[in-house]
Amino acid sequence: MKHKGSIALKEPSFWYISASTNPLQRLFLTGLSTLFRFGAAVKKTLTRTRTVDKPVICIGNLTVGGAGKTPVTLSIAQYFKGQGKKVAIISRGYKGKLNGPLLVNPTMHTAQDVGDEPLLLSLSCTTWISANRYKGAKAAIEKGADIILLDDGLQHSTLKQDLKICVIDARRGFGNKKIMPAGPLREPLDSGLERVDAFIVVGNADVHRLTFDEIKKPLLQATISINKDDWAVLKNKRLVAFAGLANPKKFFETLRLEDFNVQHTISFPDHHFYTEEELKSLQQTAKEYCADLVTTQKDWVRLPRNLQKNIHQLRIQLDYEERHLFKGLLDSFDKKEEGK
Repeated sequence: MKHKGSIALKEPSFWYISASTNPLQRLFLTGLSTLFRFGAAVKKTLTRTRTVDKPVICIGNLTVGGAGKTPVTLSIAQYFKGQGKKVAIISRGYKGKLNGPLLVNPTMHTAQDVGDEPLLLSLSCTTWISANRYKGAKAAIEKGADIILLDDGLQHSTLKQDLKICVIDARRGFGNKKIMPAGPLREPLDSGLERVDAFIVVGNADVHRLTFDEIKKPLLQATISINKDDWAVLKNKRLVAFAGLANPKKFFETLRLEDFNVQHTISFPDHHFYTEEELKSLQQTAKEYCADLVTTQKDWVRLPRNLQKNIHQLRIQLDYEERHLFKGLLDSFDKKEEGK
């Protein structure tokens, strides 16, 4: 539901569900997709790919919008930290005003400075922002990093990637398998699947299995679970939930599937920076429903800091269905890199 003072931008329905487009619209979108594809190919051709002397793992996706990259990136960072590695995450700092290379300081920087995802990642792991991934990786290595994780970098070729992991939303898959704006794909599906080394499907629904059976590459499945402490705090409260995500419905559905008492939901644009006026309006709405406000952790870091204490954040974690496959993928990569 829209909220006063906000515009919830929606992806076209025909991206993910069977919805017909008229011939003129289809022709127009196909033309734009061709231009997008051509532009991306030219950019890649003109971009110089450089290497660093530490292993680089890229976590990204082939579609626009949220698929679960952030929790996957954190799960990989936590694994290697558990192996005694000095991990550094490199992000471009989307929507932040600073370009970097810059080491994110969660006590000093704001989401407006560095972007919401880097700020969130920095709460758990050393995180850098850099518009140029190569320069960011070099800066991190100079400060002692043993391994580099690229957050959302599959379509960036400034830095050589030693392991490419594609994250997929289980319910959405690749949509209609067309390139933007005719569909959700960032690049042609065939070439994208070919150069990816492994896939992590996030969610409970099945993606079209034939796609993966044909390419014979590692496929891991994972589900999102709610932090137990947050669940205990919120389980008996009346809630008004709000979120500014690519797919806020996923957050609202998660709350309801967990049997939270959700009275009302409010959507904002993806990566939205909340104003004090909007927060006051949200607090008034919650008061009308005799409820508490709750949002995602990614939204929470975008709130004015003086108002964060009055709003619940719902933290999540990733649970791999077959943990040994996740461990095996990363162990195999680690041993391969050590043998070089």
